[in-house]
Amino acid sequence: MATKPTTAQIRDRAERRMHELGDPKPQEGEPSYETKRRIWDERFAKQLTDSELFLTHAYEIDQRREDDQ
Repeated sequence: MATKPTTAQIRDRAERRMHELGDPKPQEGEPSYETKRRIWDERFAKQLTDSELFLTHAYEIDQRREDDQ
């Protein structure tokens, strides 16, 4: 059964890939990587509904229980 990757896993994978490719310096007038990440996090958080947050939280609890066993 395939499991849905968490936001943190997706972010970690993207960051590793950026480091592999070499993180280009932002052009003049362009926001830094940290600013872009903060904006992305804010937009993503707004898109989540209460039910998605609940399901994500429930999934994480299930994962912790499996890890503890």
